[in-house]
Parts: sequence; C-alpha cells; structure tokens
Amino acid sequence: MRVNCSGFRLGRVSNVAGRFARLCLLSVVMVGVWFGDWAWAQQPVNSVIVVSRARILSETEAARYLREQERAERTRLQAWIKTETQALDAEEQRLTDLRPETPSSEFQRLTEMFDQRVRQVRRTAQRLEAALQAQFRDARKELLTDLYPVLIEILRREGATLIIDADQILIADPRIEKTDDVIRLFNERVATPSFQPIDLPQPEPSDVEQPTPEVAE
Repeated sequence: MRVNCSGFRLGRVSNVAGRFARLCLLSVVMVGVWFGDWAWAQQPVNSVIVVSRARILSETEAARYLREQERAERTRLQAWIKTETQALDAEEQRLTDLRPETPSSEFQRLTEMFDQRVRQVRRTAQRLEAALQAQFRDARKELLTDLYPVLIEILRREGATLIIDADQILIADPRIEKTDDVIRLFNERVATPSFQPIDLPQPEPSDVEQPTPEVAE
C-alpha cells in the first residue's frame, strides 16, 4: 500500500518557512534595537539638557528675596487682623456692658454701627489679602520672564537643541543636568525685584461710646 506523503511534505515545508520568517523578523528587530542604541550613543551628550524650574524659582537670590518679603508681609497682615479683631472684641464687650442702661433706640443704633464696623474690617482684610497674593503672583511671573533669556544663553552655550524640565522626566544622565549653571547665571543677570509693602490702614477709633448721662431738671 502506498502512502501519499505530499500533504505531509507540504505542511513541513510551510512550518520551515514560518520558522525562517520568524527568525528573519527577530533578526531585523535585534538589528533595529542595536542600531537604535548605537545611534543614541553617537548623539552629543549635550544635545538635550535638563533644568529644574522648581529649583530656580526657589533657590535663586531673587526668588529667596520674594519669599522672605512675602513671609514678612503676611506676618504684618496677620498682626493687623489680630489687632482689629481684638478691638472688635473689646467693642462688643462694651456694647454688652452698655445694654442694661442704654435706651433701645440708642442701643440699636450702636449695634448697627458695630455691625458695619465688622463688615468693613472683613472687607478690608479680604482686599489686602487679594492685593498681597496678586503682587507676589505678578512678581513670580516676572521671574519667569527674566528666566527665559537666561535659558536661551545656557542653551547656546551648551550647544543644545532642547531643554527639558527636570520635574517632567524620570531619569537622565547627570551630565546634562544644568540647573546649577542656570541659577548662577540667573543671579548674575537678574537684579533683585522691586517690592512695595502693602499699605495697612490705621486703626480707627471705636464707634461705641459711653452714653452721656442725662441731667436731671
């Protein structure tokens, strides 16, 4: 009995061809990986540099000055708020002491004046806080504006084509980390920013006064 082996031979040839194709594909992939590593190794190490913007905005002399001034201004503002709060507490206590001996209409007038005073102090505190935030927000924006030409100078000095923020990458060659160079150049090029302290209102006299004793006729 003869056995027809043509189908077996055909299937075997197909398997061999498939293995050969997979080997070729693997070879292409390995060559591509090797070539990619070789090409990356051939690139100049400083074609890309890394800079930490967070460090620049915290460690430069201008940034430190702004941070110190902001801390001092917030301390002043908190002291003003504390003084006004203490004055309001004392004023409220005087109102309470006056209640038994003050006519209702007069006491109502004093109470309304006190409420207006409380609202005024609250609005003033909010306005001062907003002004303080806006001033230092604008000052930080100015730092970023001054940073741009410094980065351009470092880019050209290093012969690089790209700067990446250090906070946006996972790992990098330490040789391309140029934050210290940027900080030094920034301190040389950028002057200390100007700053105008906020104008705190002077304490106002209390509206609650002792009622004038009535003179018996």
